[in-house]
Amino acid sequence: MAAFAVLGTVIPLYSGMLMSQRRTMWVLFPVFVLLFRGSEGRLWLERTITLLFAAGLALSVALFANGYWVA
Repeated sequence: MAAFAVLGTVIPLYSGMLMSQRRTMWVLFPVFVLLFRGSEGRLWLERTITLLFAAGLALSVALFANGYWVA
């Protein structure tokens, strides 16, 4: 599952066509299950993952609020 998630992310990113990136990433949602299972019992890792996702959300909201298309 981890190899599927990595290849499913890396191959579309290096193709240069980011227009339908969101469509190709929908099938990679099981990566969240991997993140949960991998961080189970490790509080520092859970907080690091949460902080990274919160920072990504803040960046996406700031870009969207300033008129950039975030997809």
